[in-house]
Amino acid sequence: MTEFTKLIEFAPAFDKRNLDPRKDFGIHGAEAHFCLRGPAGAVTFTLYTGWHLPEVVGRGDGVGLGGWHYGKALIERGHYPMPAQVSYHSPVKRNDYETGSEKCEWLGGVPCYGDGTFLADDAFEVLIREGTEGLWKFLESRYEGWLGDDTKGETNG
Repeated sequence: MTEFTKLIEFAPAFDKRNLDPRKDFGIHGAEAHFCLRGPAGAVTFTLYTGWHLPEVVGRGDGVGLGGWHYGKALIERGHYPMPAQVSYHSPVKRNDYETGSEKCEWLGGVPCYGDGTFLADDAFEVLIREGTEGLWKFLESRYEGWLGDDTKGETNG
């Protein structure tokens, strides 16, 4: 049986707007990342939370940022969670179409190859129906299908 490491990380929201178009990098909400790492690589699920900085969405009804008032401001502005992608990260190239990264954060900074944007809606539905335990099982299934236990670059489904 494969031994897995399970990680949940949140990337912060940002507001990098600038009047100079060359320096304008826009806004983005916080992201939740669920990573299942094994000996042959990692599989991740990325969820855009829709949680933006207070200065981006405003302060709702003026009562303040605490409790449901901040959440109400987000909802009123259409900021909902959005399943972004399920992807795999392998230290070896498995297919011609894969993209590479020189320093993969999910594999401890080593180079990796992978592909993504699969099954994000499926992963999200599992998360909301079954919680993190169901999501870990979903990601384990994808790990076995995409990466298996080999590290020789052979595709396993």
